Amino acid sequence: YRYLDLRRTKLHNNVLLRNKVIYSMRKNKEGQWQARNMIVDGINLGLTYLNQFDSAMNRYERNIDKVISSWQTDLDNEEAKD
Repeated sequence: YRYLDLRRTKLHNNVLLRNKVIYSMRKNKEGQWQARNMIVDGINLGLTYLNQFDSAMNRYERNIDKVISSWQTDLDNEEAKD
């Protein structure tokens, strides 16, 4: 057997799950449909993202440039772990 250190291993799999998914959509200016929000098993992904973004904005004094810069730092830190 081969054991993986799951703390530092990224696994990519396709998994079929039976979850309740509710989504809202709208048409953009070009008439193309776009997903606006998804709720998966009661978890509102749009609200979750909004809360995470608001937290980052608060952490960086509501400065969008600092928030965006922090994303690269976070990515660099994750890559260093691999």
